[in-house]
Amino acid sequence: MRRLAFGLTVLLSFLLLGNTKAQTVWFDDLIGTRQTLSATQGSALLETVRLAIEHPDQPPIWPAFAANDATPRLLLLSLSNGSQAADVFIGSGMGWRAAAESAWGKANSASAHGPVIKLDVVTSVTTHRGMPERLGGDRSLFGLALNRDLGAACVPEETVARTLVNSKGKVQLSNLQELLVKRSPSNLSQDALRNAPVLFTFTTDAWAQDGRSPKGVPLYRGHRLFAAEDLTDGVLLEAARRAGQYLTQAVRENGEFDYKYLPKQNSVPTAYNMLRHCGTVYAMLDLCATTGDSALMDATTRALDWMAERVLPWSPGVSVLPDDDDDIKVGGQGLALVALAEYAERTGDLRHLRTMQNLAGYLASIQQPDGQFVPHKLDLNTRTATDFVSGYYPGEAMLGLARLHALDGDPRWIDVAMANAQYITQKRDRGVASEDLPHDHWLLYALNALYLAQPEPWLLAQTERYGQAIVDAQRTSGGGTPPDWTGSFYTPPRSTPSATRAEGLLAAATLLRECGDPDVADGFLLAAEQATAFMLQLQFDSISAMYLDDPQRIDGGFRKSMTNYTVQIDYVQHSLSAVLALMRTPMELRSAGAD
Repeated sequence: MRRLAFGLTVLLSFLLLGNTKAQTVWFDDLIGTRQTLSATQGSALLETVRLAIEHPDQPPIWPAFAANDATPRLLLLSLSNGSQAADVFIGSGMGWRAAAESAWGKANSASAHGPVIKLDVVTSVTTHRGMPERLGGDRSLFGLALNRDLGAACVPEETVARTLVNSKGKVQLSNLQELLVKRSPSNLSQDALRNAPVLFTFTTDAWAQDGRSPKGVPLYRGHRLFAAEDLTDGVLLEAARRAGQYLTQAVRENGEFDYKYLPKQNSVPTAYNMLRHCGTVYAMLDLCATTGDSALMDATTRALDWMAERVLPWSPGVSVLPDDDDDIKVGGQGLALVALAEYAERTGDLRHLRTMQNLAGYLASIQQPDGQFVPHKLDLNTRTATDFVSGYYPGEAMLGLARLHALDGDPRWIDVAMANAQYITQKRDRGVASEDLPHDHWLLYALNALYLAQPEPWLLAQTERYGQAIVDAQRTSGGGTPPDWTGSFYTPPRSTPSATRAEGLLAAATLLRECGDPDVADGFLLAAEQATAFMLQLQFDSISAMYLDDPQRIDGGFRKSMTNYTVQIDYVQHSLSAVLALMRTPMELRSAGAD
């Protein structure tokens, strides 16, 4: 009898509240109020809803705060099976229990289910009369709702994932119509949306569960929040594995990558970049050594062979690797050396050694008396140089030369690299103020490798100088900084600048701890941890990807920014390298290992 009574209660709630045009509570009822739940309460409410959906024949046990509540409430329940965009159901009623029953009644009626479940609790509402020309504020932090008669709402993540509002704040009516018609088939037209008497924007507090955590985790901007102390080896290894899985499936049978992926459009553009191909192979080889994943190694080998097959003879004893646009770039030769050296070191296979020596021969052939490499770029076919100069190419070349020297012991490569290091640090950047120094991770990698080969004190001093410039520019918490921006760089922040700076700082910290000032090394490590924590928030998982059409395709990838979902292999490469470098830092030195 108890189960029957519960079933009738849920059915009655659905009959009364399931018709969106008969909502007992709507967004205008929450104007001027602030609806809040604590982290514990939100997680408990999500767990109650999850159990009710998974076990419909068992009456849920309501937490006291929900059972005794009679205030007007609104929430949105999202369910995803992991292979397609989530279904979203609006729940409303007098109290959290009534609102939750309303939402899962609709979910049960629609036979929606899935391992990923998310609950958005509406916290505040703003009314706009008619459809505004522009919406102010951060579009990744508010959802959209229409007037009570139209009875439609979209969670904040959909505002960005479905481009309901563009980067200039303009509502995209065609995208909004497409989403709402898909969600609830009707004759809803763009004119009906345009002429809607009211548009609501609203904020939420959200919790989600995807099977990786025993309870619901709080979200901000649709993703988990990370801090330096959260970066345990387990967390880092999981992030690295998923990044590796993304890159594994991105390698085609012929060894090329799906270089760029646009998850909103579910498409792969034709653009390519050989330098980033080389860098990504290097990071994948590093991960292979950590996990021993055979599928990853197979994909990495295909990508390496595809790259090596494109090396061309240039002159006696000299070879070049052209970029996709038939340019010979200093950085391309450097990163090819880095990838090939990593392969030889990890596998003991020296079949590419002659190729490496010939690539290094090209770098030696263009070095000027002052140590710099000129030109940075020239045309493969005409051999015509350009005046293009890259800030990163010298560091890439120096690191590649140092890695080759570690394999064949030829002092020529260290001599070439050291001459360029002296030019960069003591001529190009001599007298440059700290705030104007380049944040060059490849240079910091190279200084580390060069010191191991030829330990000269000035290399330590320069390592500290360039590393401190990065630390001084990093965004810290407080002062109105959004909670998920700590540890980042630029405005708005992006994933790759934080990842590359973490890489450089970790290379510098390792060198300084062993051979220089350990206190400076500790400061660099903390900054690298904070940068990595920021970066991990931009790795797609089953929760942050749940409103995209193909969540599985994007899992493990790193998006460009909070509002730009584009994934490129270099975004993943640099993030992966930072994670692996942090894992190699002893736990007792890290924030996660602090007492």
